[in-house]
Amino acid sequence: MLRLFLNLCLLVSVFLFPWWLSVAFMGLLLITARAYEIIFWGFIIDLLYGASIPRFMNVPFVFTLGSAALFCLVEYIKPRLVFYQQ
Repeated sequence: MLRLFLNLCLLVSVFLFPWWLSVAFMGLLLITARAYEIIFWGFIIDLLYGASIPRFMNVPFVFTLGSAALFCLVEYIKPRLVFYQQ
């Protein structure tokens, strides 16, 4: 139920709120569940608002790559935490 609620909040935040709030909801979703869908949400953000940024070597999918990297990082770190229980 929490996962569905956070996905709905993420849906609303993609369309109405600033990008950093969407990233915060992505982080919450990743902490609470194994959420592959953040890569999809990153792709949606890139399709709606993405532009090539010279600082990132003109890569047009910055949020998609960032959300995939965040997913891999969290999935690598979660099992190694002392207080995390599966």
